Amino acid sequence: MDINFSSQDDQQSAARCDWDFSLSTVVSSAANTTVSDTLGVIEFDPSNTILATGGIARKIRIYTLSSLLLPHEETVSVSVTVQSQGERSTAFLDHANACNYYISTPAKLSSLRWKPGSDGRVLGSGDYDGVVMEYDLERKVSIFERDEHGGRRVWSMDYSHSDPFLGASGSDDGTMQMWDPRLGEGGRCVAKVQPTVARSPVCCVEFDPFEDALVAVGCADRKAYAYDVRRTAEPVYTFDGHNKTVTYVRFLDGRTMITASTDGCLKLWNVDGSGLIRTYKRARKQPKLCGAISLEARRVGRMWVRKQPSVCL
Repeated sequence: MDINFSSQDDQQSAARCDWDFSLSTVVSSAANTTVSDTLGVIEFDPSNTILATGGIARKIRIYTLSSLLLPHEETVSVSVTVQSQGERSTAFLDHANACNYYISTPAKLSSLRWKPGSDGRVLGSGDYDGVVMEYDLERKVSIFERDEHGGRRVWSMDYSHSDPFLGASGSDDGTMQMWDPRLGEGGRCVAKVQPTVARSPVCCVEFDPFEDALVAVGCADRKAYAYDVRRTAEPVYTFDGHNKTVTYVRFLDGRTMITASTDGCLKLWNVDGSGLIRTYKRARKQPKLCGAISLEARRVGRMWVRKQPSVCL
């Protein structure tokens, strides 16, 4: 993707992005399927060897990354179609055969997150019915359910890295709620944040993995907010600069955070609230950026291999 650069400081050197991607695998549904397999979320586990997907089909599918990437000699049970273009080959797999297993869910899924400290065994989800659930992947059963968003879609959920029992969810009801399953059945709410008076939907939530005290949210009011989890009455920092809904937030390190928006921009911020560092704009006629550091896939899952990576910000 071509990335244009803009900044408040016109004298600042432009950022460069130099990646060489080749398409390795396409995972899609059979042509005669009667159920939509539109994907809303793809999430890698902490070891980066397992990935989970969720979406309209009301299934959590679990894949082993090594079985999806070429070569596929070890995946004898999977039917693979390979198309070659010059020196590059792309494998085409079917969802039903490519996944290790799946877990049926009560509703369409919009968010998945691996629970820290569970050794990849517990996966949390947020769904279209406003419910947060946790699944034990070894037993393939749900072990926790929280329905406190009034039936409004949960767009995003995350776990604290310092205390993995502490979770947070953002919803169309205009709130970000933090909860703890240890405090009673359904996980008692330990804090509730309403970033805007108009109750604009909260589209993304992320705990800061580098500083225990911060949690960030992105909202439909075009802003992102950072809260101190110990005192959530008011945001510690407000990140104002996007022209449309903020759909994604991600802490890059202890000093910087990136946001993505449906305005087609990525913005890099100082976490200490000192302001915008850079803006990255999509090239004209290219799809809008709906997520950062993650993928939103629709109907087809695609796997890329990056060759000779180099990036200079």
